[in-house]
Amino acid sequence: MKKICLAIVVVLLAVPAFAQDTRLRCESNGKLVQCGFAGTGTVSLMRQLSKTACIQGKSWGYSGDTVWVDRGCRAEFLVTPVSVSIPTTAVICESGGGRHNCAADTRFGVHISRQLSKHGCMEGKDWGYTSNGIWVDRGCRAEFIVGPGPLTGGMTSGVRNNYHGSVVCESVNNVRHRCNADTRFGVQIGRQMSDNTCILNKSWGWDSRGIWVSKGCRAEFILGSQ
Repeated sequence: MKKICLAIVVVLLAVPAFAQDTRLRCESNGKLVQCGFAGTGTVSLMRQLSKTACIQGKSWGYSGDTVWVDRGCRAEFLVTPVSVSIPTTAVICESGGGRHNCAADTRFGVHISRQLSKHGCMEGKDWGYTSNGIWVDRGCRAEFIVGPGPLTGGMTSGVRNNYHGSVVCESVNNVRHRCNADTRFGVQIGRQMSDNTCILNKSWGWDSRGIWVSKGCRAEFILGSQ
């Protein structure tokens, strides 16, 4: 299968600034914990506090204005504000079965937008990113958003106005679980984080009360997709 790396769209995303770099402490006692911060920015691990390793994409990550930690990761994070218009690019990257790298400017983060392959695209196993670009493996083919946050919702004066953050929701032992969330503007799956496939209306869905998951689905959901 031919390997693909294609940048398909570029948009200028105007991002509001906040005053200065801030430190954020976020601690997991073995379960998923989410910690919010004000404004929009990039997040980096500054100091690990736990004996358990803090590995981005596996035991910690961030999206929008939220940092999440899991599996016992405890750390201090540095939130760096974004205050200028930044090119946000959608990149299609494809693995022909083996590992493949797609060059991209990943300074402001990467989020999976759409999985295009039948094989699951799980961050840390089937895809990830480094300072040199995005990598995919084991047949993963997907569209990735390169820039400060996913492209969701409508636009007002160049700013996506329906993005209301993200929620990680998990079905433990295949049991149905509900997560409270503001679903008024719609929900879409941002990152599948489980080996079990997350399929809309089969293993995950949403209503006015929040998001539900079942059959072992664990994923990050983007609030405000419509």
